[in-house]
Amino acid sequence: MPVVSSISDLIGEDLNAVCFVMDYVEFHFNGPVLRALSNPMVSTSSGVWTFPESGSRDQLTTLIGLTVVQVSVRDEEAISLDFSNGSSSQFLLITNTGLAPRRPTLSSD
Repeated sequence: MPVVSSISDLIGEDLNAVCFVMDYVEFHFNGPVLRALSNPMVSTSSGVWTFPESGSRDQLTTLIGLTVVQVSVRDEEAISLDFSNGSSSQFLLITNTGLAPRRPTLSSD
């Protein structure tokens, strides 16, 4: 199991599972888990979906098996994970009203 001390440590890791838990989404990376406590977005060549919109679950699961090739933290506003097929997923850290009420967490369970 990889040791993850920062979000950038996910570069090179494969996404093994996307788990939909009552009011959040987990992204599993062979041990480390990124919990999206605000609604994650996924962007593909077909469009952009925000969980829990219709079709977003299907699009999030298309990321399973892909490798993280880049991690970006944009001005403490959002975290983006770019995947090996050109898709990306984004997690908001801040909203137009201030800090997101539930920021994502990363753990090495």
